[in-house]
Amino acid sequence: MYISIPKIGLLQIRTHRPIPNGGKIKQVSIIKKADGWSINLSLDDTSIPEFKVDNIQPTWENSIGLDAVLDKDVYLATSEGNKLPSIKPLRTNQDKLAKVSQRKNKRRHGSKARRKARKTRR
Repeated sequence: MYISIPKIGLLQIRTHRPIPNGGKIKQVSIIKKADGWSINLSLDDTSIPEFKVDNIQPTWENSIGLDAVLDKDVYLATSEGNKLPSIKPLRTNQDKLAKVSQRKNKRRHGSKARRKARKTRR
């Protein structure tokens, strides 16, 4: 496949996806990377329907309030009274993390014992 670019000329390209029938090229970006050149094509495809946004008016009935609690076991509280548990309770495990980090830092830099201590999750 070939593409003609003004001021550059005719270039041979490899496509990973075919250009759809009826698609019109709007913009071409030519990028040089470490592994070679690449071309990004911006298309205007008439076969894709336009996206229509529904206009929803916010009211008290279709709205919800959220509060980031950041407590020990609770992460998020809603206005309906629901409380979501914390997925990663950092504060409850901070003491354990400090002990593991101190144990790792006592090891000699670059040693096998230090690498093993880095993987520890006690």
